[in-house]
Amino acid sequence: QRQMCIRDSLFTFIYFLFRKQKFIYRDRVKRNSNIFVSPVNGVVEKIKNDIEIDGLKYREVTILISLFNEWGLYFPMSSEVDKKYETGSKRFFRFNNLPSDSTELARRKHVEVEFRSKENKSALLRIFPCKVGFKPSIYPMSGDRGIYSSCFGLLPFGGMVQIFLPSEGKLFVEEGDLLLAGESVLANLE
Repeated sequence: QRQMCIRDSLFTFIYFLFRKQKFIYRDRVKRNSNIFVSPVNGVVEKIKNDIEIDGLKYREVTILISLFNEWGLYFPMSSEVDKKYETGSKRFFRFNNLPSDSTELARRKHVEVEFRSKENKSALLRIFPCKVGFKPSIYPMSGDRGIYSSCFGLLPFGGMVQIFLPSEGKLFVEEGDLLLAGESVLANLE
């Protein structure tokens, strides 16, 4: 009888050690049109303030996406795709020749997607594929709408994403933070 008790305890221990959970609990952020969530899985590489693009002031958040992370691109806020275009010529290799100047980096091969919320808040994403990666696939066209954390594309084998947020918003991340796509809150745009 004692051996049965030990055996049952051992099986119970092994069961709880190796069992797989069917449902992953995720504490979702309350849907708010001013909340801006991370569009990718990655690490915050750098944050710059007072970047000027087309006469408007932005805050730049650069996120590096690992080769091994999930490669999905997700709507960062409930919004409409305002503009989408591809620009630049030469790719970069994510580890050794990343230009420090934003204007030099803007000349590299990338896809730009601008999002505009109902409250007329806009954010710009520059999606840079790595040299060893593939061209990003962006599904929506200009004028298409989506809710935050819904998938809008893929960036196979990683790369880098530059996010330009309105400078008046409150930022919730720091350099070195690990971000989960569609879950980690980057900023409040109010």
